[in-house]
Formats: sequence, C-alpha cells, structure tokens
Amino acid sequence: METSVDHSVFSAMQVGIPYKTYKKTILGRVEVRYLDPFNKAPASTILKGNPSNNEEGCFIDVWTEQEDVFFKRANSALIESGQIIQFDRSKLSEESKINPYHVMSDEEYIKILNSPFFTLQQAVNKITAEAPLLRLLALAEQEEKSSKILNVIKGRLAEVQETKLSAE
Repeated sequence: METSVDHSVFSAMQVGIPYKTYKKTILGRVEVRYLDPFNKAPASTILKGNPSNNEEGCFIDVWTEQEDVFFKRANSALIESGQIIQFDRSKLSEESKINPYHVMSDEEYIKILNSPFFTLQQAVNKITAEAPLLRLLALAEQEEKSSKILNVIKGRLAEVQETKLSAE
C-alpha cells in the first residue's frame, strides 16, 4: 500500500510553524475533531488545561488548509459557541524554560568559581540538576578551590539529589 506524503507538512512540523492554531477558552475539557496529518483520517483529541495560563494542552495545531477546513466544519458548534478560538502563537512570550546555569561552558563556571563567595552561593543555589553541579564540583577541585566553596557545591548537590529521590 503506497501513501502519498506531503513533505511540506513534515517540514512545517519540524520548524514548528503550523498553518493555524486553535485554543480552547473554557476551563473544562473540550473534545475536538481534526484531520490526522499523517494518514489523512479523521481523529479526535481532548483539549485540557487552564487556557488563561496558555498551557500546551489547550492548543491544537493544523498544518494545511485542508486540515483547517475539516477542523472548522467538524467543530463548528464549538467555534460558534466560543469554546474554541483561532489563536496566534506568536503572541505567546518565548521565555526559555532552560535554566541558564545548566548550559554554561566550563569557562563560565570558572568565572562563577572566581566570583565573590555570596555571588557564587547564589549561582549554585539556582542550579537544580545534578550534572551541572557535578561539573562545577569537578572544576572547583581542578582549580583547587577552598573547602568552603567545595562544601557549598557538595551541599547543594546533596539537596538536589534528595529532592530527586523524594520525587520518585
């Protein structure tokens, strides 16, 4: 069985630019019907989450004009009642969810290690993952930093590991 593949759809999905985006407007769950972009068959999903917080579960993307026409027809009652609206994702703030202290280079970590103690302590407390703390600890040992600095890093590492264990 041969299926035709619309490469423009796959390209748009990789770049993350949908043809249109729709958002639910009510706090409850909303079931919407859409045209699956892969097999071109009707499908449904439930949108959930708090739309005022712009949670990802409140949105559905359509990738082609054909999918958009199907979506509008299949969900006309929801659109007319205002439970689903067209939404422009570019209005969302593009705040990075990546902690900048987790992706620093060794040179940046060395700058932190050479900074005043309270600045170092504030930076260490902002690190929330084991791997960057282990890298920072290894650099501190390599740079032969004082036991006071090593203890701050080890203490924070213990806190992060304890938090991780209690969450599991």
